[in-house]
Amino acid sequence: MTVKEIYGTDFPVILAPMAGITDLPFRILCKEQGADVMVTEMISAKALQYKNKNTKALLAIHPEEYP
Repeated sequence: MTVKEIYGTDFPVILAPMAGITDLPFRILCKEQGADVMVTEMISAKALQYKNKNTKALLAIHPEEYP
């Protein structure tokens, strides 16, 4: 089903960034269900600055996520 079929409109469906929720598998699932725009999890700038090893995985983007 598309957004228009469900809601009767062509407004885009945008997935908000949510820490601990919007990981890669969840974003792919949302894309399959009709989301138009997805974003990665909320990522700490401090973790990026100090090159936290767990943070890099949160930045992963799958080709299926592109518009």
